[in-house]
Amino acid sequence: MSAAQDFTPDALQALAEQFAAEHLDDYVAELKQPGHAFERKQINDALWGTIGLHAAEVALLDSPLLQRLRNVRQLGVVHWVYPGAVHTRFEHSLGVLHQIQNLMSAINSIARTDNDSTPVISQNFVHLMRLAALLHDVGHAAFSHVSEMAVQGLPELQLLPAEFARQRRAESKQLSEMFAYYVVRSPAMKRFFKALFNARSNYINWGGDIEQNVEQTVEKIGDAILGRHIDSRVPLMHELISGPFDADKLDYFSRDARLAGTPSVIDISRLVQKLSVRALDAGELPADIARKVAKIDSKYYLVGVKWSGVAVLDELHLARVLLFAKIYRHPKVIAIEQMLRAAIVTIAPLVSIEKLLGFLYRHPDDSILNMGAKQLQEHLEIEAAPDQEADVSRRLQCAANLLKAVRDRRLWVRAFQIPRSYPNDPLADNQEQKDGLFAFQETLEHPQQRADFMRELLDDVASQMAMRGDTKASRQDLDSLVMVHTQGTTPGGAQIQRAFLISSSGTPMLFRNYTVNRSGWAEGYLTDQPKAFVFSPAHLADYVYLAVEKLVRRRFGVTLPVTALEVSKRSASIVAELKQKLTLAGYYRNAPYDIRPMPPRLEMADMAANLTKLATTFAKCSNFQQRFPEDLPAHHHIQAWLRQFDNDAHVDCALTVLNSIRVIGRDDLVKALKKFINAHPEFRGAWVVPLGSLKDSSAVQAYFAADLRPEYISRCANLEEAAAATERPKVIFVDDFVGSGGQAREILTTGFGQLSLHKPLGEERDMFSGGVQELLLNTDVGFVFAAAWDDGLAQVREICNTIKLKAEIMAYVSEAEMPFARAVLQRAKHEADDVTSFLSRCSEIGRALMVNEEKVEERLLGYGNRGLLLATALNVPAQTLTALWAEGQVDGVDWTPLIGRRKKT
Repeated sequence: MSAAQDFTPDALQALAEQFAAEHLDDYVAELKQPGHAFERKQINDALWGTIGLHAAEVALLDSPLLQRLRNVRQLGVVHWVYPGAVHTRFEHSLGVLHQIQNLMSAINSIARTDNDSTPVISQNFVHLMRLAALLHDVGHAAFSHVSEMAVQGLPELQLLPAEFARQRRAESKQLSEMFAYYVVRSPAMKRFFKALFNARSNYINWGGDIEQNVEQTVEKIGDAILGRHIDSRVPLMHELISGPFDADKLDYFSRDARLAGTPSVIDISRLVQKLSVRALDAGELPADIARKVAKIDSKYYLVGVKWSGVAVLDELHLARVLLFAKIYRHPKVIAIEQMLRAAIVTIAPLVSIEKLLGFLYRHPDDSILNMGAKQLQEHLEIEAAPDQEADVSRRLQCAANLLKAVRDRRLWVRAFQIPRSYPNDPLADNQEQKDGLFAFQETLEHPQQRADFMRELLDDVASQMAMRGDTKASRQDLDSLVMVHTQGTTPGGAQIQRAFLISSSGTPMLFRNYTVNRSGWAEGYLTDQPKAFVFSPAHLADYVYLAVEKLVRRRFGVTLPVTALEVSKRSASIVAELKQKLTLAGYYRNAPYDIRPMPPRLEMADMAANLTKLATTFAKCSNFQQRFPEDLPAHHHIQAWLRQFDNDAHVDCALTVLNSIRVIGRDDLVKALKKFINAHPEFRGAWVVPLGSLKDSSAVQAYFAADLRPEYISRCANLEEAAAATERPKVIFVDDFVGSGGQAREILTTGFGQLSLHKPLGEERDMFSGGVQELLLNTDVGFVFAAAWDDGLAQVREICNTIKLKAEIMAYVSEAEMPFARAVLQRAKHEADDVTSFLSRCSEIGRALMVNEEKVEERLLGYGNRGLLLATALNVPAQTLTALWAEGQVDGVDWTPLIGRRKKT
């Protein structure tokens, strides 16, 4: 195999010169034979009718160099989708010659004045530009831009355009333009023109001898192809070959659309009518042009479009957009292009770049398509070392299979598509989702990052296939069977915007400066065009889709919406079935829950009503949605939590659990206080204080108690305010829930300095001031809880007795009235095995989430291990089922709680 190294402009030049010699030298020898002559000729073109050629042009057109273009299709592979689009680069080159003559004739006609009959574009330049039109596409290899894009993506050629541009002081060019430049300036081409000029010395004459005339001719044609200035008097003459409204566009915009059978809005006759030519002094030239042309004694002639021709330039934009949207970027066209790209990329490591390019330039489209593995090896001159024979054989066979698949039209399909936006994406406005999609797109556009991503993707596909026992492709084969294609902006738009708008007076203006984003409406037409595709054979497409889904979720945090399947032309039912089978094989064992198969229970008809009801319930909890994107509807959060249980029996149990959760809210606290005061009238008019500090939820419960002023209580305050009151008030401590009573014990023992009774929970508490201690020891004290366990109430009573507080203690919701997981599941008549299995799974989840806690085994189903199903408006008791509120990882995957616990900060 060849060692990869950068392919330089010098190497490309050598290849182009050899290619030119092969296609011209024998022909030039024929031209020199006595009696060999060419006459003018007329050719009938399907698009433009009769096209007249000069004898010298016939000589060039009849050369093997130009005749070769009969076998290179203009649109590469488009005819496999649009059967009529079988036109070639040869036909197009004739069309460009026809259009460049139209443009030059119009310019000369417009610029000619009554006092000056000298044409602006001289006869020398007319002949030169016509030759340039015929030669502008000689740099195309087989399949036109298809093979060009494939080889330009190879590592060895990635630096070539920049290095060529640096050496030639030109804009970055495609491979075909660089190759054409070197062919035109090759010794063989010079020999051809020398023979031509010897026979027709006055055809093009720059004022020197034949050698000088030849040298200037090839130099100017080469510069025109590169888009460089070739005539100071008409500074933009080169743009008739490569410019805003060049002859190339005028032909292919019309020809490609017509022969593919799609509409075209371009009106060439109207464009020609709107051309404008303005004579300017050196000081009047636009600065960017003035610094690139030589100073002359006569006027400069600037070519542009009249101000009234703005609409024609808009039509050029629209014509370009329609071509890309309907033809060049048709998904099937791109799929075939990727198949040929895959074939080229597969054989590329077997040969040098010189041999690969030589192969693509020497063999026409159909010849390559009909090659098998042996023919490929023969024509590429591949000799494999013994230790490489297996890999060489495999690669050649893969490439041959791809060519045959194109030939038989067994085309690849879209395995995955990245649109500019997904329809009905619930996460469309989520910033994390948007950032993830952007990062994914950037990865695909960066060569090295894309290669790394593809390796991981194909490893995943191979893993899926192994799990399914699918042997249709090996891991090595996959490198040739899955291709990523990214789509940037449509080329050519910026070039059209370089047109000058010219009036009879005033400063010429670039079209792009006429109005901001003048072409924005045309670009808007492409807003629904995909950003990227992943293509593969049909039998691999579903594997590829699932691999992409998994990778973008893990690497970029992107959760694909359901519509991603439809956009990618994948069958939802078939993909779901494959997911289920892969799940059984362990494929999703360590995958995020939201990309695993949707449990069928969650797709039953009753789920919408269930989720809506639960969303209303949990809306009362301020910590609901804490771990979910805020811009998603509540029912999505609930469904996302439920689908973390992989089987239907567990989901059904989890639904019962959610429907059984009791949420303690403001009304419960108010009712609790009413009940307490009605039972203990001596507390009417008491002050309500929180059992804890501002960081505790009891502070908000005390605020809720204000609903009972002034009928039941006097005010809500803190302990220091109560102690400072003129008249000693009775005090009612309030809180939403007490479980084991540990927190209440810590608050009271710390407050009274009874450290021997203290069982620290790791929370910082302060001792009560002397005034507070004196108040509490000498007044009636009440403790009111919205809900409490029996042990918790007993703990509070014990501590109050020890401290010698005169206390009354009450809970509104008793332990007997509280829901617990096992009990509610049994009451709901779930199968005993399902209940046991579900609680066992919840214990596994709790063990994973509590792994860093003390007494893990006592907290698997919540502190106390009883599976409490209780939440408050502000928080979730630690006694509540752990799977509902704890966060962490389960089986190596992030677990997303439904209701987050508020941290005390």
